Amino acid sequence: MMHQYAVVMLISALWAGCVYKVEADTGEACTASDTACGAAGGGGGGGSGSGSANVGGNDASGNDASGTGEGGAADSGSDGATGAEDPPPPAADFSWFTGVRTFSIDAYGDTWDCSGDAVPEEGRRISEGTAHDEAAALCPSCALIYEVRPSAEAACEGWVPLPNPSVLLLDLDEGAAKVYSLTESRGEYSLVTLDELADFDGFDLRYTHSADWSYGSTLSVTGELRFPELPRD
Repeated sequence: MMHQYAVVMLISALWAGCVYKVEADTGEACTASDTACGAAGGGGGGGSGSGSANVGGNDASGNDASGTGEGGAADSGSDGATGAEDPPPPAADFSWFTGVRTFSIDAYGDTWDCSGDAVPEEGRRISEGTAHDEAAALCPSCALIYEVRPSAEAACEGWVPLPNPSVLLLDLDEGAAKVYSLTESRGEYSLVTLDELADFDGFDLRYTHSADWSYGSTLSVTGELRFPELPRD
């Protein structure tokens, strides 16, 4: 009788072990002994007692099941770039400028001279009218034509009258510029070269010119123009 009871208990234990092993193979929690769960854990979890899936272990084909073995995680296709583009460089607004002309005259002997008389001015680009048309005809390469209004009627204590307005023409190039003025006498227009080697950096332009003055003296003029920056979106 005791022998039959022992046989029944042995069969029941073996049946229960098979049930738990099937549950472990299907991913369910394994609650059997350490030995049984280790056998059901897929080879990588032996002795752990948890019977859970073998994270980082090999699948049935021998490949790394986690995707984090050789070759690492799947490539997202990103090259590390954020996609943001660099903003465009600043650009000048050539529709107008602020400037200053500085006038100097050699001394009349030791009695008088004019040194560094600065006159602020402002220029507005023009695209039509008689002055524009005459200037464009005389200088086809001058893409920028301005009507300039000085802040004073004359420089050097009234000895240098300043036309108001005057017309300034610019032929701009990279790092350099050519500067001309338009004059009119009795209905006839002519072009006066001020500086064909002016400095220009994209925003600031500086030119110089000189002319004979009375009594053998020389009138020297330095012009400085500043173009504003175009607003950014």
